[in-house]
Amino acid sequence: MQPTYGRLHGTDASAGAELPADASAGVSACWSDDSLAFLAFTPTGGTGVEIGVVAYGPDRYRLADLLTHDVRVWDAERRGGPDPTIRVYPTDAGRASAPAGRLLTKPSAQLLITWG
Repeated sequence: MQPTYGRLHGTDASAGAELPADASAGVSACWSDDSLAFLAFTPTGGTGVEIGVVAYGPDRYRLADLLTHDVRVWDAERRGGPDPTIRVYPTDAGRASAPAGRLLTKPSAQLLITWG
């Protein structure tokens, strides 16, 4: 099953539950029918933060691995680089001429995210 990617928004009510308490803009997350993984940020002193992944549910290891991989790719290849380009295609469109990138298939469209 392909996970769903999105943003998890925390509220004051989620404080203490290992959910992002004051994340009004949301944090990157992915989920399946019974599991959830999201990015967590821990101050390291000064202006730095450590990026980690918190995951729950039977599929937590797979979802955590997906987010961890995305963070590592961003750190090694995209940090300080160009912003992503997001292209939207019909669900029945072929990818023969599409550039390489991250493809997210939704019921109503295919989203292709590329950098560069």
